[in-house]
Amino acid sequence: MPTNKQRIAAVAATATIVLGGGWLASLISPANASGTDAIAAENTGPVSSQTRQQEPSEKPVQVSQQEEQLQAPSGRTMQVSINGIRNSHGKIYIALFDSAEAFNSYDYDRAVGFKGPPAKEGSLTVNFPDLAEKPYAISVFHDENGNQNFDLSGGYPSEGYGTSHAKSAYDEPKFHQASLMPGSIGIRLHYLS
Repeated sequence: MPTNKQRIAAVAATATIVLGGGWLASLISPANASGTDAIAAENTGPVSSQTRQQEPSEKPVQVSQQEEQLQAPSGRTMQVSINGIRNSHGKIYIALFDSAEAFNSYDYDRAVGFKGPPAKEGSLTVNFPDLAEKPYAISVFHDENGNQNFDLSGGYPSEGYGTSHAKSAYDEPKFHQASLMPGSIGIRLHYLS
């Protein structure tokens, strides 16, 4: 199991991906962001993203009615209140995950929602609307200096961070512990320096 230091280092290494690809990930449907392969209309087998690029004349992928119901947004909203923000410098980056694999490895490329509002001392609230009725986990960090990176000092975070359902700065909840259905949650930021 990775240590908190390793997980934080992974966050720092992928912060650029968050900033560059997070907004794009929020535009991708949860079905496409989950990393599962789609089934071609003729049911000829899995179609990977590499196959799609090689076969531009492929027919559109069709999804069964049952799959559409599972993937369709329910109109539910995740309201995330970020608490304990120590100043109004920089931005607060919030990533919403629907995949245990992506959340547990901090693979921000596969986040299904992303927000980066300006920091506001004390607390702020953001909404992720039109979500499917399924569990989500949330990761947050405060980019105080605006360099678009999660900064470390001596291997430890020098900026604030938090996770849904984390009980302390050193708690490392896995997806099944950190996840919740659409609704409301408060996440406290932790600053180690």
